Amino acid sequence: MSFEKNRDQPFTFLRYDGVPWNNNAEHAIKAFVRLRDVISGSSTKGVDEYLTLLSVSETCKNRGIDFLDFLRSGERSIMVFERRAVEEQDQARRVGISTSNALSRET
Repeated sequence: MSFEKNRDQPFTFLRYDGVPWNNNAEHAIKAFVRLRDVISGSSTKGVDEYLTLLSVSETCKNRGIDFLDFLRSGERSIMVFERRAVEEQDQARRVGISTSNALSRET
């Protein structure tokens, strides 16, 4: 396909809300391509496990979640992990605010 024929497609994200500007699909493919030579001799089970971890890793990266923190948590859902992290941050912020309010009243 020529650029002239498809010249508007690279800028679809400018016309529609919710269309990613950074081509997430291309980035996901590149992550797989980097290691395809390593897994080419692996068993189907090994490839499936690798692809599962790659998918989780890329999802964490796209959502701004530390992949190792997610794995260590034992949580099976990235969305639940993310929600709990936000709740913990909010709780820590509230505790910090109430502690600073108590300190300011003492002075």
